[in-house]
Amino acid sequence: MRPVDAPGFIAAQLAGAIAAALVFGWLLRDRAPLSLDLMANAGEGRTVRPLRD
Repeated sequence: MRPVDAPGFIAAQLAGAIAAALVFGWLLRDRAPLSLDLMANAGEGRTVRPLRD
């Protein structure tokens, strides 16, 4: 890699990392409340209802 290409490469890597973090945060955002509800009700002998239909 030429030294002149390094700043562009670093910027592209950072942009990709930020985009990946945002996408995974968006994908996993809806699953968190359900998993917390399942953990809170674990072992209590009652039926766990889904948060949404």
